[in-house]
Amino acid sequence: MDLKNSLATVALLIAIWSWADPASADEKALFSAATGLYQGEQTSASDIQVIRDLLDRIVAEFPSSDLAVSILMQETVDGIDIAGVDARLAALRKSERVNAPPPETAAASETILQQDASAAASPLPVGSFAPATEAPVPQADDILTAPSPAAPAAGNTTASANVPAPPASDPWNDLLGQATLLYSKADNFDEGGRTFALLEVRRLLDQIVDDYPDSDIAVRIMLQETVDGIDVAALTLQLAPRPASSVAVVDTPPGDASNSATALSEQPLMEFSPATEQSENTLSFDKAAVRDLQSRLLALGFDPNGIDGALGRGTRSAVSAWQNSAGVPATGFLDDPQLQALKTVSQVALELWLADPDNQRLYEPPPPIKLTSSNVSGSWTYTARCGRKSRYPGQTFTGALQIRYSGSTTFDGAARNAQGFNGTVRGQIKGRTITGRVNWGLLVGSQTFSGKFAEQSMVINARDSDGCSITARKR
Repeated sequence: MDLKNSLATVALLIAIWSWADPASADEKALFSAATGLYQGEQTSASDIQVIRDLLDRIVAEFPSSDLAVSILMQETVDGIDIAGVDARLAALRKSERVNAPPPETAAASETILQQDASAAASPLPVGSFAPATEAPVPQADDILTAPSPAAPAAGNTTASANVPAPPASDPWNDLLGQATLLYSKADNFDEGGRTFALLEVRRLLDQIVDDYPDSDIAVRIMLQETVDGIDVAALTLQLAPRPASSVAVVDTPPGDASNSATALSEQPLMEFSPATEQSENTLSFDKAAVRDLQSRLLALGFDPNGIDGALGRGTRSAVSAWQNSAGVPATGFLDDPQLQALKTVSQVALELWLADPDNQRLYEPPPPIKLTSSNVSGSWTYTARCGRKSRYPGQTFTGALQIRYSGSTTFDGAARNAQGFNGTVRGQIKGRTITGRVNWGLLVGSQTFSGKFAEQSMVINARDSDGCSITARKR
C-alpha cells in the first residue's frame, strides 16, 4: 500500500468510527486506522511508521485503557504484532535500506503530506521519532486533522514514490519524550503532584544536558528556549526559590496552554516537612506496596538494591537519594504527601519500565510455591558458611538432607555432611518459617537452626546455633 492510499484508508476508517460511536471514536479510530494499514510482514516501511505513531498516540491519550496497556506490553492485539512492528522499525533505522526520493518526487510527496502547523507543534509521545525536516512521514496528528488526499491523475506516479526511512532516533529522544509527556499532564495533578511533575521534567532536561552537552537540544535547553512544547524559561522561573508571600497563585484550567507560561511563573513551589519512621508507619506498607515503591525508585534511576518487597538499607538509601534530587528533606523515610509526589513523577518512567516482561515479574511475582508434602519431602543439599564470630571461624561445611514431611507442621529425616558424619534432623514448619535440630551423635553434638523458605524457589535460608549461615536447596 503506497503512502497516499494509506492516508485515504486512514481517513475513511476514522470517519466510519466517528459516526458509529462518538463517545469512544478517538481510540477506536486510531486503532482501526492502524489495523487497516497492517499487512504483517508485507507492511510497507511508510505504513509501519504510521502504525507506530498511531499506537503511540493511543498510549499518550488513553494511558489507562486496556488497549494502551497491551501496546506497552508489546502484545499481539487484533492481529497487529506490536513487538514485530518495533523490531521492523529498528531494522529500518539500522539498515537505511529505503532510498530517499529524487527532488521532484520529494516535492510531490511534501505537497500531499503537508503537515498541519498546530499538529506539528504538539509534543511527541514517548517512543516517537524526532520530527523529520525533509519529506516527512505523516504522524498520527496529521492523519486525524488533514483532509483526505485526492486520487492521483492518470499516469502520475510521483505520489506513490518511495518515502525515505524514518531518521535514526537521537540518543536523548527517550528522555525528552518522558519530559514532554509529563509536562503536558502537569496541570492535571493537584498542587503537590504538579510541583513534583515539574521537578521531574527539570531533572530529565538536566540529564540531557549532562549526558549530551554537545547536542543541539542541550544548547536549546541551556538557552532557556521552548523545546517540544516545554517552556524551559517559565519552568526555571517556576522552580526558582522565592518567598511565597510575593507570589500570586493563578488557577489555570487543565489543558489551557495559552496561559501556561504565566501559570508556571506565578505558582509557588510546595514545601515538604521531614518524614519520620512514625509518619511512614501510617502508610501501612505491605510487600506489594514496597515492591511498587522499589520499582518506581529504580525506574527513576535510584537503585534500591533489588525488588524484594522488604524495606532494607538499599531502599532507604534510594529514598534518600530521590529526596535529595527533589529538594525534599532526606531522611530515608516517607510520609503520605511525599509518597504521592513520588508516584506522580515516576508514573511515566514506571510504565516504560514495566513494558519489559522481566520487570513485570519482579513488580508482580507469581504466588509463592506451596509447601506441600511433595514439594518439601525429598533430597536437599546444604552449605553452611561460618563467619569470624562463629564457633568455626572462616570454615565452610557441605552436606545433604533427606526430609520427610507429611504436610502438617512437623518433619524429620536424616543428615550427612562431607566429613562423613551422619545424623538425624527434626523440626517444625509454620507458614514459611522452619525451625529444627540436627543431632550428629555424642562426638559432635547437635545444632539448632531457624530460617525461612524462599517464595519462588525451593530454597531455605537459615542460621544455626554455631553462628553459621545455611543455604539449603531441593534437588
